[in-house]
Amino acid sequence: MGAAPRLNAADFTDNFDRIQLIFDVNTNKANQKGTFLCSNILLTTKNDLSRPVTGTCSNPPCFTSGLCIAQIQALGTSPTSEAILTAVFGFGVVCRFENNITGSIVMGAYPLVKFGHPIMLNENLFMRGNELTYFGTGNLTVTSPRAPPKPVALLSAPSQIGACDKFAIDGAPSSGGLGRALYFSWILDVGQSRITDDTLTPIQKGSSMDKVAAAMADFSGPAYDASGSVCQNLNCFVAAKNSTPAYYKDCYCNSLGIPFKEYPAGKYTVQVQVSNW
Repeated sequence: MGAAPRLNAADFTDNFDRIQLIFDVNTNKANQKGTFLCSNILLTTKNDLSRPVTGTCSNPPCFTSGLCIAQIQALGTSPTSEAILTAVFGFGVVCRFENNITGSIVMGAYPLVKFGHPIMLNENLFMRGNELTYFGTGNLTVTSPRAPPKPVALLSAPSQIGACDKFAIDGAPSSGGLGRALYFSWILDVGQSRITDDTLTPIQKGSSMDKVAAAMADFSGPAYDASGSVCQNLNCFVAAKNSTPAYYKDCYCNSLGIPFKEYPAGKYTVQVQVSNW
């Protein structure tokens, strides 16, 4: 019996639309043809969905699957492999072989997977392509073949506004999301901001500054958040009606819009951090 093939790498492609599974030798392609369900070759477990990312996590959720706790719980106690793969790699994810040595996980719509997520092969499937060998196994984590580029923040905003104007900063031209929505963190720089309305007491000024900071923080989240689960700015709030509770829908966090007529006059310094997944 010959030596079993070995999975050497699980790398994102340069445009991050596929994960390439690279073996050390030609394989039998696990006897798969064309495009097929990834559950035919990949082993999944629910425990892997809550594997923490390594190092600093700037964009929650901080699991390598990209799922939050509520999404993991929604899958139930014993989710199918297809349900797990769809949740992690996106709706419509499929697998295929580019050649006898390289397979691909083709991302579906709205993938969440992050670097470091485990990739495991089903057992008793992979052999060398031209001889009878032991079956190969594989257990790697998703990596990138190169250092991912840093996102670029591009903003446009007026330097000053009138008392009744709405303050708006547009960050939509920012780039570098690596195929996914950028994450925007809007922060009021309290140290560089001050309220110029001296009819207010120091306590009132401090309270107003806290309200402005909270309003800006609500704009933090992915550039577009359909469910409003993270980004919850006032522009996407849907009030409660009849038996339907209040909720957020179709939230955009790539721009900031604060109605400053509701706040005292002052100098407000805003910081934005743009990060990719």
